[in-house]
Amino acid sequence: MRQLTRSELDRISRQQSILEAAEKVFVEKGYEKTSIADIAKEAVFTKTTIYKYFPTKNIIYYYVAVRGYEHLEDAFKGASGSSENGFCELVNLCHTFHDFYMEHPRLFQIMGSIHHIKSANEPLLEESGWYDLWERLIEFFKKALRRGIEDKSIKKDAPIAETSYSLFYYLTGFYHQYYDNFKAIQRHPEVDQDRLLSLSLDLLTKSLKE
Repeated sequence: MRQLTRSELDRISRQQSILEAAEKVFVEKGYEKTSIADIAKEAVFTKTTIYKYFPTKNIIYYYVAVRGYEHLEDAFKGASGSSENGFCELVNLCHTFHDFYMEHPRLFQIMGSIHHIKSANEPLLEESGWYDLWERLIEFFKKALRRGIEDKSIKKDAPIAETSYSLFYYLTGFYHQYYDNFKAIQRHPEVDQDRLLSLSLDLLTKSLKE
């Protein structure tokens, strides 16, 4: 692998600094109320420097969303492989997803916007490595399913690819709905929030248990 030059390393460092600052501002103020000037101020760069690395606010927002999924990948790495069997590993991944959402609800909302941005900018997907990142996230679930089928903790007829995508789609969709409708749920005091979330994860995984 080619060693990066000093200028390339400096460019990457500046890009990361900008994205870290942008994530903080977007989380605090939201997309509409955030300006390039806000991001520049937080990053301690000029607006000209920001535009040198990211031509639009929309593209910065996209890369912040990608970083969110990279953070989720890191969380999955910490949860993978340490459980007693494949089913427990699968459950652990689902709970890790839940914990990530609970810790970063506003970042999770930003992550949900990635689908609206990427649909209009195919070259951006290739440049950001989005496809490879998505496959790595799905692979955590595939690995747990394969392990579970082998150790007989998961039903042997569970289709690995389809089940993996279904689990990830369900988790992302459920938590986006939960975020969007949180105030509506709060209007029903009989609904225990923790129990609701725990029940949802149980319903998701128990059908796969052998």
